[in-house]
Amino acid sequence: MGQVQLCKKQPLDRCAHCPACCHIRDTYAFEVNSESRFREIVFNTSYVLYLYPFQRYTISLSREEKERLESLAIKQSLNIKILPKKILYHESADTFYIMDYFVDHDICPFLKEKLCSIYPDRPQICKDYPFKIESSDAFQNIKSFIKIKNIEKPTLSRVEATTLFLTRYPIYA
Repeated sequence: MGQVQLCKKQPLDRCAHCPACCHIRDTYAFEVNSESRFREIVFNTSYVLYLYPFQRYTISLSREEKERLESLAIKQSLNIKILPKKILYHESADTFYIMDYFVDHDICPFLKEKLCSIYPDRPQICKDYPFKIESSDAFQNIKSFIKIKNIEKPTLSRVEATTLFLTRYPIYA
C-alpha cells in the first residue's frame, strides 16, 4: 500500500465533519522548471501526459465517478467542470486514452451550507478522507494497460502530444 496523509485540521480519530476536505485545490506551488522536468520524466518512463499545471489538479476521479458527478450536478442544476488529468497517446492507433479526471474547482460544487449535498454518492477519495492513499500500484496499472494495448512511446514530444489532444478535444482546452 502507499503512504497515508492525515487530515491537517483534526486528529485522525476526531473528524469534525467540517467542510475543510471540500476545499479541494491545494495551494502548493511547483517551480516551473521542476514541474517541466518531472513531466518529462513521467512521459519518458510511462508515456503519461499531464494536461494542466499541477497546481490546478484536485481530487482524482474515475470515468464512472465523473459520469455520476455530472449526472448529479444536472439534477442539482450545478455547473461542474471535470477535466482529464492523465492521458496516454497510442500513436499507431491515433487514439487517446483518458486515465483519470479531476474536478476543476477550488471548493467542491456539491458543498451546500457546509454540508455535502451528495454524501451517499460522493467519490471514493472523499469516502476515504481523512486518509489520502497514494497507490503504489497506480503506475503499475498504467504499465499493464500500455502492455495490453501494445502502446509504444510516441514519436511526438510531450508538448506536441498534449497540443494534439487539446486541438482534437477543444472542450478541454
